Amino acid sequence: MWNVSLTDALGATVVFINPLNADRSRSAVRLRYRRWLGSGLGLEGAVGALFEVNGSVFPTPGVGFRPRLPGFSGQAMLDVRDLVGVGVQMDVIRYAPTGSVTEWFVGGRLGSKAGAAGGVVLAVLAAIALLVVLATFGSS
Repeated sequence: MWNVSLTDALGATVVFINPLNADRSRSAVRLRYRRWLGSGLGLEGAVGALFEVNGSVFPTPGVGFRPRLPGFSGQAMLDVRDLVGVGVQMDVIRYAPTGSVTEWFVGGRLGSKAGAAGGVVLAVLAAIALLVVLATFGSS
């Protein structure tokens, strides 16, 4: 995001939600706006379009319902000093022949610097876990 004034920031993001699980994945593009409220708190809103949906909960699974894209994706977050944030997300998926499904998610995220550090820590932990799995099951 780019600060466009002392209190406002604009940005865009590409979102891959659960991309490693093909049974429950989706991707979206969102425009973002953050308003700095003072004392390091920021309120952020994002709106965008879903471009890929796999495995969503449709009213009658297996009866030929399929997503009509693009769908809608929105998010509201409360950020603390660009370190951590908590918020809600809403996805609206239209399906053929008619109708829609609305899904709500609650979660958190790491800010830019904390996210970079968290990514490094996660990569190291994943490498250690892989080595343990290979050492345990690889020699059998």
